[in-house]
Amino acid sequence: MMRTLATGCALAASVWIGAASAQSLTVEEIRAKVDQSLRDLGSYQELLADPDPARSSAAMKVMLESGDAELQKIALDYGLYSPNPAVRRKALEGFFASEPRIEVFVGVGRLHTSSNQDNYLRAFAQYGGSVDAELKGYFTWKLGKFDADQKCALDSEGKECAVRVTDSGVSLRPWGEWLLLAPNEEGDLTGTVSVAGTGSSNHQMRIPVRQ
Repeated sequence: MMRTLATGCALAASVWIGAASAQSLTVEEIRAKVDQSLRDLGSYQELLADPDPARSSAAMKVMLESGDAELQKIALDYGLYSPNPAVRRKALEGFFASEPRIEVFVGVGRLHTSSNQDNYLRAFAQYGGSVDAELKGYFTWKLGKFDADQKCALDSEGKECAVRVTDSGVSLRPWGEWLLLAPNEEGDLTGTVSVAGTGSSNHQMRIPVRQ
């Protein structure tokens, strides 16, 4: 046992030494990069907080559509936690306009019959999702382009509106019926919804929005 422990410690030490020797940045260089990153973050937040609403909205739009994951996260975080409903709406519209593949989690409600349960399972199978032993469901949903005329994100085939953003939340229809979710303090969209053909409207749905 002691030999095994000593060997493990020696191996860990050799790995650490190898990693340290491969380290090309000094502490001062790392500190400089951190300081620069914080300065950049402050600059982006200043753009988003511009007192001119037109400039602020333009900054958010550019950042969300940039394709840069870090810029998108900064803009989305700023928008989701804004006390201004119009800013929150702009952030959500930008998120859904990016043609995201969203994750959908559903907590089981009451399923009164085996037919209801079969419909519940089929609803997730439609998207290649899964349902666990407690009937908690999960699937990923790929959205299409944002239709500026209809003001909605289309389905993956680009045929019908799948998601609409309003000042009160987000309406979406994965199963043909519009469901309403609202952002919570964690940056998720949540709500009590119905799942197609289950005869129940008390399923808890959650969609993480923060990237």
